[in-house]
Amino acid sequence: MRKLFCFLRLSPPNSRRIAAPETVEPELEKYIQDRQAKGRPIPPDVLRSLYALKERRGVAKKSKEDWAFLCDSIERVHLKK
Repeated sequence: MRKLFCFLRLSPPNSRRIAAPETVEPELEKYIQDRQAKGRPIPPDVLRSLYALKERRGVAKKSKEDWAFLCDSIERVHLKK
């Protein structure tokens, strides 16, 4: 895992900032950057949920597609009105 220090701005602009954990899974980092590049940043609440998912020993590493699936699922639940 690579060290990542980034801050994401919440909406509205005067609200608090959230910090990424010290280490982020490489494939999750790629997925986050891909979403940013496509102009579809991940909402802060969803991002916090993704950061909370930790790799467990003996479990296969998650691919970028796995993270996309998890993110889409979490977004459906978090963004439901």
